[in-house]
Amino acid sequence: MTDKTETKLRRRAAPDTSYEVQVFAGGKWATEVVLEDRKEAEEEAIRTLESGRRPLGVRVVREEVDDKTGLITATTIFRRTREDERSAEAREDRAQAMKAKVTDIRVDRRRAARSQPAEGRPAQAEPHGQPAGRAAPAARSFHWMWLLVLLGVLMIAGLVTVLKLHALFFGG
Repeated sequence: MTDKTETKLRRRAAPDTSYEVQVFAGGKWATEVVLEDRKEAEEEAIRTLESGRRPLGVRVVREEVDDKTGLITATTIFRRTREDERSAEAREDRAQAMKAKVTDIRVDRRRAARSQPAEGRPAQAEPHGQPAGRAAPAARSFHWMWLLVLLGVLMIAGLVTVLKLHALFFGG
């Protein structure tokens, strides 16, 4: 076999697309491993970033070979740095704090809505004449006895008024 035939056979046997896992260290990117599967390459990149040597960053570069022209096209498809991890943790912390704050605000609004009926809408009554969501204070509790006393006072005042008017007009 000649060298030209051997090169063509190797080129055809080689995959058209490969994935390089690269590590950023010492101010430059260096290829760690070349894989044929994208998912495996991304998983390897994450393992490398989380490994004991802790590089500053990792990336996966997809290299595609054009059979006709022989040109290689390289595209970064995955990239992660330690700073990204710190930023992601900070974002997650802020998101959790925001969720807690929103929950607190909603609880406060619900409590306020229960304690004060909306304008134009009567409070829903619970048994014994108490508004929904809160107990009636002891000083404002309703007693039937006071209603009877008030009715009695009004009847006596009305009777006295009728008697005085009768005496005034009929001379009695």
